[in-house]
Amino acid sequence: MKIFKLQQKKVLDKIYCDVCGECCTDEMYGTESATLSAQWGYLSKKDRDTYNVDLCESCFDSTIGFLKQRKKELHSE
Repeated sequence: MKIFKLQQKKVLDKIYCDVCGECCTDEMYGTESATLSAQWGYLSKKDRDTYNVDLCESCFDSTIGFLKQRKKELHSE
């Protein structure tokens, strides 16, 4: 005898950019997005805080551009 039970499973459907709100999921090509994440430890002022930010390609490019510029500013002094 076989006994079955109905089991629900969570499946990722779409990802939206946390900055601009654009959908990063295309029905034909799937999902293209970046995730910026951080997990802070005990020595941080953000002790045990966790951050996950989903970015579309445009917002990712802007973020990387900002970080490169910031690095240039900090290391040129």
